[in-house]
Amino acid sequence: MEIGGTLEEIPWGEESMIQEIENRRSIRKYKPDELERNLIEENIYSASLAPSAKNRQPWKFIVYQEEEKNKLVDVMRHGINSEKTTHKLMPQWAFAIPDAENTVRIM
Repeated sequence: MEIGGTLEEIPWGEESMIQEIENRRSIRKYKPDELERNLIEENIYSASLAPSAKNRQPWKFIVYQEEEKNKLVDVMRHGINSEKTTHKLMPQWAFAIPDAENTVRIM
């Protein structure tokens, strides 16, 4: 199949894939609901199938839950607050502090 064309020219099965891509959405608010371990594992497996440059597959996945997640968020919040007041470690990244704060807020 050539790049471009109309949906009518797409072989059967690919149309639903294109519709899924067109209808995708970004989620920025998360529910506090606990996820079942098998659902997390299935998603990690699916993500590991994504293409990568030269098939290097450089990803690593770490899942934090419950108390360990809370500890991580506290450490992140402390680091952001420290950097926010001093800008000692990474002054050139001060512009990114609001995004980092938002990430911690939604975690």
